[in-house]
Amino acid sequence: MNDITKRKGGLTGPPKDEVLRELCERKATLLLATPHLSFESRFLERDGERLRVRASMGRELAMNTLSRQPLRIRFPWDLSMYCGSVRILDYEQEEHRRTLVISVPESLGEDEQRSAYRADRVGRSRGSLGSTGKGDPIIQPFNLENLSTLGAGVFLNGYRGLETWQPGMTVQASFELEGGTRFDRAARICHSSGPYLGLEFRPPLKEPDLGLVHRWVTARRNEAQRMWDNRDELRAQAAEAAKPKAAPSGMLLLSSDASLGAQIEHALESMHELRVVPAVMAPLRAAMAQPPLIVLLDTAGMGSEERRRARALLEAQPPGCPVLVLGRDPENDQGRLLATELRQASYLEWAPGKGTTLKILVQGLIRRHWKPE
Repeated sequence: MNDITKRKGGLTGPPKDEVLRELCERKATLLLATPHLSFESRFLERDGERLRVRASMGRELAMNTLSRQPLRIRFPWDLSMYCGSVRILDYEQEEHRRTLVISVPESLGEDEQRSAYRADRVGRSRGSLGSTGKGDPIIQPFNLENLSTLGAGVFLNGYRGLETWQPGMTVQASFELEGGTRFDRAARICHSSGPYLGLEFRPPLKEPDLGLVHRWVTARRNEAQRMWDNRDELRAQAAEAAKPKAAPSGMLLLSSDASLGAQIEHALESMHELRVVPAVMAPLRAAMAQPPLIVLLDTAGMGSEERRRARALLEAQPPGCPVLVLGRDPENDQGRLLATELRQASYLEWAPGKGTTLKILVQGLIRRHWKPE
């Protein structure tokens, strides 16, 4: 394919059309952003000057609120963020899909100039701000929006007391990054837009915090570079995912313990065929060619990093069915934590003597999820 390079003044005409074509083909992620809100979405298809994206909000919010505010699409391209102004044209709702129809932007341009690479895909990273002025201290939790070695973007949880956090003031920021990295730092609020604040680390980061943040951001930059370099493969995967799927059947156990598979099969009395594969991307992707009725996930010996990888694995290859997390160590809470982080996930502390409990739980999850519409 022809590579589209950055151009001064933005992308228009055929280069813009090529970018949008590729984004739609691989169903790339995007943000629908107003001055105060942002919604994650995906490109779906282009029809002339109409662009369809996945709707992650209800009809009323889309048509009565978002349509009255300046709206942009923001998306990663060539390890940068690009954007374009759009208008909401329609909202389409089918049985299993909600679609937002927006106008095709006249041009696409880089969203900002960056002095340091900023990681925008930050997962479940969060933190809190603490006031440093006179009076009673105020603690404000936030979700992390982006992070670099120079500063961060945060989205405040809740809409009360926003007047407390004004540009120019110094705050104490505590960060809990996905994967377990934590650090505290003084920062200056350099700009704000409703609940969104831009923070500049003041004074600049020094070791050991500088090394921690640099390694964390670099890992996400490397992953972004890998995805960019392999975007043709991602497009092929999207095309494969769009093909009609086989009817779901059987159960899938993600485990490297052969003895556990035998225990589960005995406990369920061959209720459904059980397939066992390790919790690794390639075997999981191959196994999902035959969609299961339920996925069982073994968490024996799991630590915080293994939990993060397991969640990333299932988020990258969504099973589309109930997930039952099996804990086998009552002293380890990682299984319970994972179950709370995954959508449609339940948890069971497994032991061979709990066969009846497992069977009842599995039957109920399958029946509830796959009940006739």
